[in-house]
Amino acid sequence: MLVAPTKNSRKTFNPDYVIWLDTVKEGRVVAEKEEELKGAKDLPFDVATLEKSQEFENTNKVFDPPQKIDQHVTRFLSDDEIREIAEELKKMFDWKKPTSQMLGRWQPWHDGHTALFQKALNLSGQVCIMYRDVAGVDAGVDGQADNPFEFEDVKKRIIAGLGEHGYEEGNEYIVIKVPNIVDISYGRGVGYTFTEHDLGEEIHKISATKIREEMRKKKELE
Repeated sequence: MLVAPTKNSRKTFNPDYVIWLDTVKEGRVVAEKEEELKGAKDLPFDVATLEKSQEFENTNKVFDPPQKIDQHVTRFLSDDEIREIAEELKKMFDWKKPTSQMLGRWQPWHDGHTALFQKALNLSGQVCIMYRDVAGVDAGVDGQADNPFEFEDVKKRIIAGLGEHGYEEGNEYIVIKVPNIVDISYGRGVGYTFTEHDLGEEIHKISATKIREEMRKKKELE
C-alpha cells in the first residue's frame, strides 16, 4: 500500500486499486495529539500554532484529488466495513497466480467468446484476454482479413459483455493488447498447456463474420 497525494506520484506508481481517504479536508493537529504534546519539552515547533504553520499550508496545496477511484471513503469506517474492503481487494487479478490465456482478434466479442471465457475461468480462477493488434489490416491468416474494431472498442465490448454475467475487469480478468501473434512456439515441457474447449453446437454456430455483416446492413459498421 502506498500513500500517493499527488497526480505525478499516482502516475509513477500506477496503482491497480485507489482508495481515497477523504476524511481530512486539510492538515491540522487533532485535539488528542495537541493535548498529548502540551507537556512535552524541547519540541522544534509550537504546538499551539502548528496547525496554522507554513508546513501544513504547503502540504494542503500539494494534494491533488484523484480523478479515478475505486473506493471513496468520506467518514471513518467500522472494523466490519474495513474487512469488506479487504475482501474486495482479495478478489483482484493477481499477476503471479496461475492464469488462463485467451488470445484472439475479437472482431467483435460475442456470446461464444463469453462461453469460452467461462470455461477458461474455471480452469485457473482468472483469465488474461489478449487482443491481437490487427485493427484495419489483414491479419495474415486465411479468413482474418476483416478487422474493423480497434482495441479500445473491443475492450469496451468485452467489459460490457462479461459485465452482464457479473464479471469485472481487474478481478476475474484483464484485457491487454499484444502484437499480431500467429504462432506460439515451445520446446519440451514449459509449464503450461493448450486446451480446446467443446462449447456445444449452438455456441459454435455463432460467427463474428455474420455479426459484422449484420452490423454493416444496419449501418452500425462501415
